[in-house]
Amino acid sequence: MAAPLLTKVTATQARATAAKVMVKHGATPGTFKAQVEALFDHSGSTEFEKRRFYTKGYITGVAQTVLGLALNLDDNGTVPTYAFATQASELPELNAQNLDDYVARYLTPLARSGGGTNLATGMRAAMKGFDRKSKDVGLCFVFTDGEANDANDVRRVLAD
Repeated sequence: MAAPLLTKVTATQARATAAKVMVKHGATPGTFKAQVEALFDHSGSTEFEKRRFYTKGYITGVAQTVLGLALNLDDNGTVPTYAFATQASELPELNAQNLDDYVARYLTPLARSGGGTNLATGMRAAMKGFDRKSKDVGLCFVFTDGEANDANDVRRVLAD
């Protein structure tokens, strides 16, 4: 297995980095609240040949960034997380306590299982996780490496 390209980052470091990026782009941390979720593609192409997005550490960096944003935008310190390929799965929430081994523990094994890129299936699963009674907007960060097999279904989900 190749060495990860990214170093371990604490939740505090991720939060500080995300806050700097927000300020750079004109957003003031603490003035905007949102429910934050993450949806990860684990279809076969994510670990295909030279890509190896999970085992090379790219997705670990993504998880660190999402947690950093969530800690600035969401008040509960957790990120409901979902994965999709042919089917969708709800995973344990991403948080400061499980950040170090989250990708290796929950996502990399899924990426090795392969499958198609059925994005609409993942979108539907993630949408169920939002509290519709909340006044905070819902933000779901979707991470995928390719075209959805179900593009027409994705359009329908977005239109609903």
